[in-house]
Formats: sequence, C-alpha cells, structure tokens
Amino acid sequence: MIRSFFFILSIILFIDTGYALVLIERTYEPIKGIQVFNLNFPHSELDNFLINVKNSGFDTVFLRVFHNENDRYHYGEASVCKSGVYFKASKICMVNNILDEFIVKAHSYKLKVFAWMATRSLSALKDIYGVDETFLINGIKRNGYGVNLFNERVFSDVERLFKDLASYDIDGILIQDDFILKYDESASIEAKQKFFVDTGILLSNNNISKDVADMFAVWKTKQLQYYLSKIIWDVKYINPSIKIALNIYYETPLYTENALKWYSQSIEDFKNTGVDYFAFMAYHKQIADENNITFFDVASLINNGLKKLVDVIEPNSRVIAKFQIKNFLDKKYIDYYEFERLCSIANGYGNIGIVVLPVESNADLQFTCGNTRR
Repeated sequence: MIRSFFFILSIILFIDTGYALVLIERTYEPIKGIQVFNLNFPHSELDNFLINVKNSGFDTVFLRVFHNENDRYHYGEASVCKSGVYFKASKICMVNNILDEFIVKAHSYKLKVFAWMATRSLSALKDIYGVDETFLINGIKRNGYGVNLFNERVFSDVERLFKDLASYDIDGILIQDDFILKYDESASIEAKQKFFVDTGILLSNNNISKDVADMFAVWKTKQLQYYLSKIIWDVKYINPSIKIALNIYYETPLYTENALKWYSQSIEDFKNTGVDYFAFMAYHKQIADENNITFFDVASLINNGLKKLVDVIEPNSRVIAKFQIKNFLDKKYIDYYEFERLCSIANGYGNIGIVVLPVESNADLQFTCGNTRR
C-alpha cells in the first residue's frame, strides 16, 4: 500500500489550489553545499558570510534550525529557550526566529537553503516525553536514545514540526541522523502491542531469541519507513517543491544487515519513502578513530560506500558525500591532503553532490572540495 502510494506521489506531486493541480517536475541537481552547525559571528556579518559562501563555489547551505540543551546559539544570541527551534513552531519553544531572514538573504545571493532538523533526539521533545524504553540485552539495560515514535502524541509533535517548517520558503530539509531506532530500543508498550498485532508474537523486556530479534529488526525498519513516508507526504503536500535529504550512516550501504539491526536504516526501504537525497556521512576522521584504521583504509571504505550508493540510487545526483573539515571534539582542522584525496574520490563519480562540515565562519570556507568534476 505504501509503495503504491508513493509511486503515484513520485510521478505527480500536487497542491489542490481549488482550481487546478500544480504539477512539480522532479529534478535532482547535484548539490555543492556547506552544513552550518553554528553561525559563529555577529548577526551583522551574515551578508558577508553568504557572499563568501557563494564566491567559494557553493550553491546550498544546510542550516541547523534546532537547538538542543548545551548547543551554542546562532550569532551568540542567547534565548529564554534552553532547547527548541529557530523558526515559528506551534508545539516547541522558538529560540530565535532567524530562518525567515536567512532564507531571504541566501536566496538574494542565489544560494539554496536546506533546513537541518532533528527528530528523536530533540531535547525539547525529550523534556516532555522522556526517552524510549529499551530491552535488556546480554544483561545490560541502557537508557533510550530518543523519544518513542510509536506513541501517537510524540509522532504527532514531530510531524507538526516538519509541517511548520514546510510553510517557510526553504528549498529543502535535511533530516538529522537521529531518525533511527537503535538495536535495543522500541520496548515501549505501544511498540510491543503493534508488533503483537502484526506478528502474533508477544515480546518481553528480557532477552529475546535471535530469530525473533532478527524479525523485530526488520519490522522496526518497516515502521520507520512508514513514519518517514508520512513526514515526507506532510511536507510535500504543503510545499511540493521542497526536497528531502536524509542523513545515512556509513554502515548503511556497506553493512546492510548490521545497519538494519543497529539503526533500522535500509537504503532499499527508504528509497520507497519519497526521499530525494541520500546524505552519506563520510566522516573519515571519526570513522578512522572509531575503527582504529588508517586514512588509506577509511578512504577505501568511503569509496566502496559511494560505489554501492551510486549503483542503487538513480539518478546518481541524489547521492551526497558529506566530508568533515574539523575534528568534532577539539574543532581542529583535519589534514588538507586527506580532505583533497576524499574530494578526488567523490569527484570521480561525476555527478554526485558534496557537502562539507562543520562550517561556522568565513575561515572554514577554505575547504571547498574543488569546483571541477572529472
């Protein structure tokens, strides 16, 4: 049912104007962008920053529009909101309403704007609803990662945030990498009841057999596919021209079974949701440190991940390679030689997008990933 619905949606997206259908042609221009974690300069310098972004060869800005507790405020302008969003929202505290002005100024310099939005990990939601229940795995019970999407009120609030965003003149939305269900999550009453209705299997919070765990992982992925489909439908019903980009982990195209079990992420399933761009988080320094491997090993891994993506996603311009320019912890710049080698790998695929991050000021625009493609 879901596949048929989104097959129709992929052919014709529409708004009912009361008089006629507005047809939207689905095109996928390759993106050359930056992802802004923090606008780390005075508000008065926004024009200068955007001019430099454009002059550096970029065409798109992915702007963080959510604020979690302990995040730095955009422009250094504090707010009464400890957490919330940077746009007018009906359910969540508005930290500062910066999105309208940012869009107008960015568009004046011919830059597209993607609003980068969190989901399950948003502090404002966790403060209201708490975190998801987890299973006891190998004698260990952890705290949940994010809010429980199987709770109808929770999902309704998440859904409302994306509807609020869709009312803005943005070009796209980047869904944060928190739109996952971790391997030990979804032990809530709502999730277990729904699983029982679908399968006839009643889960306990204790260890479950491998066969049931594997079945549950597949089921959770299908549920996440449905929730993502619903969000995308809501957004595109309000504004059919908005493009949706989804952050995906490096494991997702490379280790499909593990990604399904660890994160409930599946490229094949998410292809049927209406996602426009798949943003491959090729954070080489983080990957190398986590796996204790050399740069040459991680470069090969990233190349293999991109190859798998371009093999299954058409057109290839829907694939985005995301490269880090700083260490995420100490904020020091990474080795420029390594960065250039990764850019060369991505450029070798011809038509895929490239996004560099984290960008916070003019100084970060030295990492451009070149302006030519092989």
